Amino acid sequence: MFILFYVSACVLALISTGESVPIPNRPLGFVYNCSCENAPIKLTVFMEVFCPDSRETHPHLLEVADYYGPQKLQLTYHMFPLPYHIRGFHGTKALYVVDLVTNGTKTFDFYNRLLQNLNLLSTTNTMNMTTDDSIDIMAGFAEDYGVPKSRFMSLMSNSDVEHITRVAWKYACTRGVAGTPIHFINDIAIDGGQEWTLDKWRSVIDPLLNDTTVFSNQRMIPTTCVRPANRACV
Repeated sequence: MFILFYVSACVLALISTGESVPIPNRPLGFVYNCSCENAPIKLTVFMEVFCPDSRETHPHLLEVADYYGPQKLQLTYHMFPLPYHIRGFHGTKALYVVDLVTNGTKTFDFYNRLLQNLNLLSTTNTMNMTTDDSIDIMAGFAEDYGVPKSRFMSLMSNSDVEHITRVAWKYACTRGVAGTPIHFINDIAIDGGQEWTLDKWRSVIDPLLNDTTVFSNQRMIPTTCVRPANRACV
């Protein structure tokens, strides 16, 4: 109830002040495995770096993406730091830093590392920890993925990283997101996706790929894959 009120209040504040969400210079979100922009199925999920429910759904989502492959399904994560996970915003910034420095090649590896250490960086366990202390822990994780600590710490204070993290949160609010994880298939919200296994996802996605309506030619599996911009795709 609190988070719903919190998000609603923020959206209403934006509307009442006439303030619009800044337009980013590239599409928001983290695309898994350089999956194709022209894939017929777009699985978009709003996640959080220190959310137990996000940790639960994460391996199932990767399994789904790997099963269908990048030409059939594009998996994109959007981060939505929750106010009651006090390290969530800085964790999201850290994810953007790793994404930037590694050109997207280690983003999901680092995200998985944060989820694995969710308890270490939970609100309860970091309540008596300074912000610098928690960031230092994340910097240590980032080093394992080729991000020098000095570079990591510098970018955590970078105004552009701060800006894109805020814009991503505001974008989630415009989509009516009030918690995590929230799943969308081709822009339509899915109920109960958190606990879905591959078989359940297939029961929804397979009929879409096998569509025989007059619009099916618009959803054909591409023979040429258009890769996401700003990614080290091979």
